[in-house]
Parts: sequence; structure tokens; C-alpha cells
Amino acid sequence: MQEEALVDWCQQNSSSATPLHFTNLCARALQVCGKHPGKNWPRRFLKRHPCLVSVKPRGLDPKRAQNFNRTAVEEYFKLRRELEEKYDGIPPEHHWNMDEKGCQMGGGRQGSGMKFIFSSEDKEHYRLHSDNLELVSIIECVNAAGTAMPPAFIMKDGPLADHSDIEGIAAANIYYPTSVATSPNGWTDRELCETWFRETFVPNALACRVNDKPVVLSADGHDSHETDKLKAVAYEYGIIVLAFPSKTTHKLQPLDVGVFSSLQRKWTAHCGQRVIDGIKINRYNFVPEYMEVRKKAITPELIKKSFSRTGIYP
Repeated sequence: MQEEALVDWCQQNSSSATPLHFTNLCARALQVCGKHPGKNWPRRFLKRHPCLVSVKPRGLDPKRAQNFNRTAVEEYFKLRRELEEKYDGIPPEHHWNMDEKGCQMGGGRQGSGMKFIFSSEDKEHYRLHSDNLELVSIIECVNAAGTAMPPAFIMKDGPLADHSDIEGIAAANIYYPTSVATSPNGWTDRELCETWFRETFVPNALACRVNDKPVVLSADGHDSHETDKLKAVAYEYGIIVLAFPSKTTHKLQPLDVGVFSSLQRKWTAHCGQRVIDGIKINRYNFVPEYMEVRKKAITPELIKKSFSRTGIYP
């Protein structure tokens, strides 16, 4: 019974992003049992309770931690349950998640995490990387059935290549003459997001519908995702737009939970290889280079697993 109380305490702290160190655990055990645990007790305790593990944690912004509370999350999932009950189950093909990802043309300064072979006589171990840090915004959208919509690209104002012959990207139209949009800083804005929703999301989401039940699009609460024009188009086509609770996308959003991390690792490694090959990635060849990596990084299995990890579906 005493150990069960310790297990519950560990799990509660884990859920609130304040996990315990062995020192904290031993101090708590002393309070509960009245005697000091032995040196090897923490590891034996974990062995007896496989629901607990000892791993290196990742950092979490306190503001995000404050917002990721039980009440906010419960309200969000309560809303989703009510939708499921109202429509007697919404199929996975109708559950979508969209988000923007910033991608540096040169892969960024962060390494890929891979190890390389160096001479034992070398005192310093360096590896060339690209100096191109120009950012491209990419809108990705996936559904719980494992389908990924064609991505849309936003670059900084400037000349663009014609990518209309590349399979799998958002189709060119009067708004995106070259299948790539531009903005002063390379970021999305309200107008670009409205255009993406109308010209890319709606036709692709409707093409994936399997019955007359509504399409549900989950996105963060950025104001560009909740404009009046976007809402009007959503209403016209029977699309429900749900916003994640503030600062919870790192836990609740499928794209953040699994898809983007895989994509970033493979993109960084790809850019590193391009440096070795003597090929510079720039605004003219970024799209085909990205699409080559995307085919390997964003798979149906990974998408479905990411939805499952968040609890959105199933």
C-alpha cells in the first residue's frame, strides 16, 4: 500500500512535468516508511513497477506548463467527445490537423545527432554545414487515417522558380501562380492562411470524405487560423475548426508530437549530405529538395501513430 502511494505520487508529478529525481523519491519514502531507503532501493523500486521509467527529460517552458493543466485538457477532450456522440462517430478520414513549420534552407545550426569518423590525431572534430539560414514556412496538414495533404510553401519576397511539374505539392492557382506564395518575412499571415484553407484544405478534405459527417480541423489558436473569412468558408462546407488550448500543442497536436520531429531530423541530415555533395540549397531548389525528404519522413504509419499518441484518435 505504501509503495502504491509512491507510484501514484511519481505518476502525478510526471503528468505535471515536474518529475522526481531519485533523491526526491528517497526523501518521500523516508516520510512514508519512517526509515532511510538503501542505496539500490530506487532502482529496485522501478524494477518492481514497470509503469515508471528513469529517463533524461526535455525542457518545458513554464508558461506552457502552466497552461497544460488538467482542466484545460479535460475541457478540450470533453468537446471532442461531445462531437463524436453528436454525430455517432466521426471517421478518421475526417479528423485533420494543420500547422506551419519553419524550415531553414541550410538545415539549421543544430546537428543531426549522428556520429562521424575522425582521425584520432585531430584535436578538433568539425563538419561543414550550410550557411544559408533563410526560413521557409511550410503548411502541413494530415488526417487520422494517415493521409497528408499537399504542402504549401511561403518564402520571403523575391524571385521564385516554377514548381508546377513537381508531384505532390499544392496546385498552382490564381493566388499561387508558381505553387509557392511569398510574404515580406516568409511567414504565413491571415490572407495566406485564408487562401490555403479555401484553395487547398477544402478540396482535399472533401475528396477524402467517406460519408456526410462533418470534417474536423484541429489547429493552434493563432489569429490567422480563426479569421471571419475562414470561418465563413468552413461553415459553407460543414467544416468544424477546433483550436487547441493555449500552449498545449507540444502534447496535443499530432504534427508536433511525432511528425515534425521526424521531418526535422531527416531534413538536417539531408542538408548535411548536400554540403558534402557540393550542392547548395536555395529558394530555387528548396521545394524539390524538401519533397524528396518528405516522402521518407512523413509516412501514413507515423501520422496515425502521432494521432494515437495525442489521444485524438482513436
